[in-house]
Amino acid sequence: MTPLLESQFELLMNLKRGWDEHDADPVDKNVLQMAREAISFLISKELPEPSELGAVEDGRLDISWRTDELNVWCTLDTDEVRIHACRRDQETIDKDLKGDLAKRTRTLQKILVRLLCRN
Repeated sequence: MTPLLESQFELLMNLKRGWDEHDADPVDKNVLQMAREAISFLISKELPEPSELGAVEDGRLDISWRTDELNVWCTLDTDEVRIHACRRDQETIDKDLKGDLAKRTRTLQKILVRLLCRN
């Protein structure tokens, strides 16, 4: 991972309750680990790092990839992963992944590889 992405993960790991100056929850450490594993896996396949990585007030993590041909948005939380992708050719994909953390991580990696390899 690039130093910039590593620093983003470091900031996310250190968020405390109220990080948005209101009542925002920090991102769960297991969710951050899932994201780190999925992104590291993509990088090992020489696929791009995400365009954006950020916390959401309710403790979820949003990750997105944006290119000329493809936009992919993932929302990760402790219970599920949501993936929405759309291509320039109008193909749209929506997936909700449930199950244990390891299974969701593996499924997320497979879906992202398929999406990003076709780009």
